[in-house]
Amino acid sequence: MILTWPAEYDRDPQVIYAVDENFRLVRCNRAWDTFALENNGSGVRQAKVQGVCLFAVIPQDLSKFYEQGFRRARHEGRWQHVFDCSSARVMRRLRMTVTPFGSGFLIRNALMKDALAPASEATNLADYGPLVTMCCHCRRVENNKSKIWQWVPQLVEDIPAETRNRLCPGCYAYHYSEAGESRETNSAA
Repeated sequence: MILTWPAEYDRDPQVIYAVDENFRLVRCNRAWDTFALENNGSGVRQAKVQGVCLFAVIPQDLSKFYEQGFRRARHEGRWQHVFDCSSARVMRRLRMTVTPFGSGFLIRNALMKDALAPASEATNLADYGPLVTMCCHCRRVENNKSKIWQWVPQLVEDIPAETRNRLCPGCYAYHYSEAGESRETNSAA
């Protein structure tokens, strides 16, 4: 995919990136790297992710949903989705806009809202493990004893090795139920 990458994309504060027809990352703007570095993501800077397939890093629970979105973008010229991308300290909501870009797609993530994250709802971190179940949309964690999904910034900041991705009931109902998504994934994060 050889397309002109306008210099304006690199000056834009929105995270902008392009994927080829096989959904491999081919280009990211400066805001991508800035966001990665501000969120302990030095391992996902553009130089390290170029060539990686988006569907290799999208949680299995969300693959069908995003496949349908990309098809809509190709057919209708654009597809948008609002999603959460919070850190342990900042709650963020973004609007993703996907448009055809040559044989691939251009994706823009515009910040809609950010606020300080609330205090932890956890009373005992042991109640969330040893296998942690984290929502792959809002990043809340299921309490293994009460089965209540709660905000636990300590587990967002330092995601345990034994973590599985799942959509919590609220995110499933509000954001993904129309896509017929499965709520469970078998893979560890």
